[in-house]
Amino acid sequence: MTTALNNYVTPATQHQGTPLPTPSQVRSTLPVSQDAESTVVTTRAAIRRILYGEDPRLVVVVGPCSIHDPVAAMEFGRWLRGQQELVTDQLVLVMRAYVEKPRTRFGWNGLVNDPTLDGSGKIADGIRIARKLFIDLHSAGVPAATEFVDVMSVPFLEDTVSWVAIGARTAESPIHRQLASGLDCPVGFKNGTDGSLSIAIDGVAVARTGHTVACIDDSGRAVTTQTRGNSASHVILRGGNKPNHDPKTVRTVLSELGKINAPPRVLIDCSHGNANQLGGQTTAVESVARQIRDGNAGIMGVMLESNIVAGCQQFANNDKLVYGQSITDLCLGLDETAVLLRELAKQQGRVN
Repeated sequence: MTTALNNYVTPATQHQGTPLPTPSQVRSTLPVSQDAESTVVTTRAAIRRILYGEDPRLVVVVGPCSIHDPVAAMEFGRWLRGQQELVTDQLVLVMRAYVEKPRTRFGWNGLVNDPTLDGSGKIADGIRIARKLFIDLHSAGVPAATEFVDVMSVPFLEDTVSWVAIGARTAESPIHRQLASGLDCPVGFKNGTDGSLSIAIDGVAVARTGHTVACIDDSGRAVTTQTRGNSASHVILRGGNKPNHDPKTVRTVLSELGKINAPPRVLIDCSHGNANQLGGQTTAVESVARQIRDGNAGIMGVMLESNIVAGCQQFANNDKLVYGQSITDLCLGLDETAVLLRELAKQQGRVN
């Protein structure tokens, strides 16, 4: 029988593609070590306490814009572990280890989708590489944060991350809001790319509520499940058409969060629309530090884009890539990052 649905059946949609392993298969070959699990559990709990004002430290999510080289990522992670030992009483450092790259139009889609940087789309390999990286980082005592772009990747990776972001391009998506409601880790919602605050605030409101959702289970079946709601969901200010790390915007967001009975706490992304250029991250951090010094207890932390080597590079020729340098957004180098971490620790120490 011919139906309207037949209009959508083309040779492209009929193609079966390459089967992915099931989440249980991937987890069995790459199990979470005891050390990694301990780091995940401890860090998730610490971030929750910070969100609810029970821990006076700041969360700092810091690391590459996106991960393309796991070896360099581990080197950055070891450096970050050393920095954590210097600021234990003031900061909780979580490595930004993003393995999916959201795009407004075109570009490399991240380690999971294109691990070989050549457009071959070896997603099964990308999933395994990303999972191993997260386990290795946590096993070394380095908490890892990521952004879930494709909800299909969640069952493969969710047990190996300490913190998750829902980005500016997906924060308005009902699917991602419901996804966040079922995660066991703290989740931050970014404001819209244009700076819209309501997108993030509404995302938090939805994520704090339970939902009946369709998802993929460990055996790869499509099933329905009931989420419990995520009480550790929060807002990330990432700027938009103009920066929004200023005290007035922070006060506005804290007020709106109070109206939905969410903790009046916000994390400030000092890159993206709050930076607009490499030096802009420093300006944003200085703004945050002043607000903390002035007694603003509503700021729970910041996000920084940082790598071993400052700046960014093109990757048309993979053989000529600079080791430890971003292939996407501009990043701070290690020295600049260390200075900003010390500044945040110093100001946070005054509040404590």
